Amino acid sequence: MESHAAVDERARELARVVWDHLVLTGPLSKADAILALGCHDTRVAAHAARL
Repeated sequence: MESHAAVDERARELARVVWDHLVLTGPLSKADAILALGCHDTRVAAHAARL
């Protein structure tokens, strides 16, 4: 059985892979549509609407 620390570290590694894939490193440009991935934090939706 794996320890919780090992599971947590693996989860962090996998989360980093997802983050590195989704994060925008360049400037934003005009688009006809955008897709905003959100969470329970309503500020995410508000920021996406301002874009």
